[in-house]
Amino acid sequence: MQFAKEPCQHHQSASLAVHSESKPRCTCAESQQFSAYAPRDTTVSCILTRFRLRSSLSLIPFYFAFVRVRRDARKVAGLLKTVFLVEDLHTCYTLSIWKNDKAISQFGSLRSHVEVANYAFSQISIRSNRPEIWSAQFKLWAVSRTNLHWEGLDPDVFEGRSDAERASIPKE
Repeated sequence: MQFAKEPCQHHQSASLAVHSESKPRCTCAESQQFSAYAPRDTTVSCILTRFRLRSSLSLIPFYFAFVRVRRDARKVAGLLKTVFLVEDLHTCYTLSIWKNDKAISQFGSLRSHVEVANYAFSQISIRSNRPEIWSAQFKLWAVSRTNLHWEGLDPDVFEGRSDAERASIPKE
C-alpha cells in the first residue's frame, strides 16, 4: 500500500480518526490511503459509563452487580461485547458495544439494569451536589484496516448490512 504524502484538505488540522458531526467525513482516495482506518456505514455504537465510588469497599460489589446485568444483557440481540474496567480503587467504567440503537434501548429497560442503576446511585461519590457519574455514546464510523479479528464476532456487523442482507449473501 502506498501512503499519500499529505492528508487531504479536510485533514489539514484534524485528527485522522476523529471528525465532528458538522464536518463531513472525507472519502477521497488520498485520505483513504493516508488513514489507517477504513470508513464503514454501520449502526454499531459504544457506550462508555464512568463511575466514581464513595468507598473503595464498593468496588467488588459493584463488579458483581455488573456481572449480574451482563448475564441478562446477553439475552438482548445486538450486544456485541461488554467489559468492566478499573481506573483506581474509587473509579470504574463499563464499556459496551452494540449492533444498533434498538438493542441499546432494549438493554435500558432490562429489570436488572434498572435495579443496578438505582443501586449505583447510592454508591456514587457526590461532588458539588452532583453525582460523579457520566455516560457517552460513540458511533463507529471506521475500523482498523488490519486488525479486525475478534473471536466470535461476525465482521459483517461492521459492513452496515442488515440481518436480511447478510442472509441473502451466498455462503462460500
